[in-house]
Amino acid sequence: MAVAFFVVLKFSFFIIDITEPKQEEKSIFSADNSDPVITINENGKSLFRENCAACHSLHRHNFLGGITERVPDRRLLRAFIRNSQQVIQSGEPYFVEMYEVYNKTAMTAFPDLTDREIDDILEFIEQESSNNGY
Repeated sequence: MAVAFFVVLKFSFFIIDITEPKQEEKSIFSADNSDPVITINENGKSLFRENCAACHSLHRHNFLGGITERVPDRRLLRAFIRNSQQVIQSGEPYFVEMYEVYNKTAMTAFPDLTDREIDDILEFIEQESSNNGY
C-alpha cells in the first residue's frame, strides 16, 4: 500500500512538473504563439528619459531613430556619447557634419555611462523608432 501511494505521489509531481510553465522558459510569443511580443528595454527607457530626452526626441526634432544604422561602429557611438567634442575634434565626418548642422551646439558629455547603459539607451531608441514606423 505504501509503495502504491509513493508511485501515485511521484507520478502526480511529474504531471505537475510538466504542466506548470517554468520561469526561465517564457515565450517571446503571445498567448496563442502567433505574434512576437516586443519588450521595451526599460533600463534604456529610464536612462533615455534621465539623460537624453531634454534635448533629443524619438519622433521629431533631433530625431535619433536609425542612429545605429547611420553610425554602425558601436565604439564610436559610445565615445561620442561620453565626449562629443573629443570625437568632433578627431574629425569623424558624420559627427562633424551634425555639429555644423546644429549650429555648433555641443552635446552634453556623459562620461559616467557604462557600455551596457549606452547600449540599453541605443536599443530603446531603435525599439521605439521601429515601433512607430521610423
